[in-house]
Amino acid sequence: MAARPESACLSYRCLCSPPRLSSYWLDLVTAVPANVARPLIEGLRHDLIADDEPIRRLIPLRLRSYDQAIREALEAERTQAVPARWTEGALAYRGSRADVAFYSKRMSSSASSDAPVAATSAAIASIGGDAGWPAYDWLWRLRAVIDRLVGGPGMRRGRRHPSEVQQGDIIECWRVVAVKAGRRLTLMAEMRLPGSAVLELETTPA
Repeated sequence: MAARPESACLSYRCLCSPPRLSSYWLDLVTAVPANVARPLIEGLRHDLIADDEPIRRLIPLRLRSYDQAIREALEAERTQAVPARWTEGALAYRGSRADVAFYSKRMSSSASSDAPVAATSAAIASIGGDAGWPAYDWLWRLRAVIDRLVGGPGMRRGRRHPSEVQQGDIIECWRVVAVKAGRRLTLMAEMRLPGSAVLELETTPA
């Protein structure tokens, strides 16, 4: 076996050291959290010679190549029914894009209201369209204009009904992927994005 050129070794050390700094960089430019990336990067310092004979004697399963395993896993996700929650991490919520990382960035916010649960749920079901958005409506519309400029749907599609909503409906640049009447509405963005985005609105009784 030919020896690895010294220049390649130097490049390897430069890219992988220090692991903490590299993990923060991955956290910044990808969806992989730093606490997940760090041990993976640290593992690159050590050669691993795999011996699968003991596990094959213990669990005699049909072996698959790396490509076969990925293809079968993606096909299984594509043929399954759409789950009720985006937190299940299904491929359906990533637009069937295998290049979107499993690890997602999540932001959440909550607010209290004296209004009855039924009234709050009705307001959530009526978002978009003529009713607009309950907060920063002008920002939503600015985002829609930008989306149209880059070839996205923007807000031109409106919505099927001003107050009723069901799975599969279009709400401007969002698609309803799950709905639990009087409780929760889950939307998946169809605007132009570098990945996938899901907006979930939920009403919880006090």
